[in-house]
Amino acid sequence: MWKKFKNKLSESIKKFIHIVKNFNGGKSGKWSRPLDLDIRKHIRLKSKLWKKYMATQANQDFLDYKRQRNILKRLVRKDLMEKQNAKLH
Repeated sequence: MWKKFKNKLSESIKKFIHIVKNFNGGKSGKWSRPLDLDIRKHIRLKSKLWKKYMATQANQDFLDYKRQRNILKRLVRKDLMEKQNAKLH
């Protein structure tokens, strides 16, 4: 009786429950390329500003964090574009 139940359960699981696949796509990390020292410096500064904001909850600290976040985003996008253009030429 147990074997019949177990077999039926196993068949139902295989039929109706999907297997979850790795969403990372085989990448070893979030960044697909090494980052420049300047970008890493800005990442550390952004983290430092976030920690400062979380500790104080001051509006000026949040504005400083947002400014640094936007600078970092521009640098990362610029670096990506330069690498892509280098591959084209």
